[in-house]
Amino acid sequence: MSTPAVAAVAGAAPVLLAGVFAVSGRVKLTSRTARARSAASALGTLVGKDRAPTVYGGVGVAEVTIAALLLAGGLATWWPALTVPARVVAGATAVAAAGFLGYLAYSRVAAPGSSCGCVSARSAPVTWRSFVRAGLLLAVALVALVAPVAWPTAVASHPYPVVAALLAGGAAMVLLSPEADHEWLLPLRRLYARMRPHPLAGLAYDLPLASTLRQLEASDAYRGIGTRLRSDVLEHWDSGAWRIVCYHADGGQTAVFAVPRLRYDPDAVRLALVDDPLVATA
Repeated sequence: MSTPAVAAVAGAAPVLLAGVFAVSGRVKLTSRTARARSAASALGTLVGKDRAPTVYGGVGVAEVTIAALLLAGGLATWWPALTVPARVVAGATAVAAAGFLGYLAYSRVAAPGSSCGCVSARSAPVTWRSFVRAGLLLAVALVALVAPVAWPTAVASHPYPVVAALLAGGAAMVLLSPEADHEWLLPLRRLYARMRPHPLAGLAYDLPLASTLRQLEASDAYRGIGTRLRSDVLEHWDSGAWRIVCYHADGGQTAVFAVPRLRYDPDAVRLALVDDPLVATA
């Protein structure tokens, strides 16, 4: 990547920062669930449970304001007098990112296992990914502080590398947000579980005879002839989806039951009475 392209990517840093701060601020301002949960987070320990929702909303206002000012800083392309304020906003963004890092460290100490509540109303504990996300945010803010060009110029001069960098940065922020796992990680895990072969596929196994007998004894076929049976199970074998179970019955006959082997369906049990001359002469 050429030097002008690198400068353009650096110049677009405020756009990525504005997107992250806008999403984070929107959650804090519009989600009642997130504000209610803030009392149980480290923020409740820091400022008090009663004041936590108010402070949480105030942070949201500050984040949305920073996002708007970061984008407004691009107007320095047409109004050079805004160059200094743009640097000030980038500096304030860096301070805010450093503050996030400090808050995360405090959360791990004061309220282990509590949710950050940073970018989603969903509850997710603070992990190493939360720290890397805040560190990356701080690094991008420092880049914005020294960027040589404003973001409109950067996008206009090198649109492809700038858009690619913004997409990569946005993806990194999502991947580093435990609160967003339900949007991408869980669906991927479900897809993997559906696509991979079952670890027991292809292995032979024997269904316990006791399970078959419980199903057999619950069937109408068995109950209708149960008083005529004169032995325990004589023999049994599997035939496709059925398990064949045999008993001695009155009159020198053999009761042959066909029981579903791979499902529980007592109504499907079938009975046949077979003449057994060996039994008759026994």
